[in-house]
Amino acid sequence: MGRASRRMGGRRELAFPPLPYIAVYQVKEGVVEISRIFHGAQDWPERAT
Repeated sequence: MGRASRRMGGRRELAFPPLPYIAVYQVKEGVVEISRIFHGAQDWPERAT
């Protein structure tokens, strides 16, 4: 589910249309770990780790 993140290595991104939010997450041993939630209009860091 979601797409591979171009901004945060080893994580995935999931959008929630029509809401302007993008969740950055990773799956670890059957557990979903939410790393960050961004607003679509927010400036993202160049490359976060």
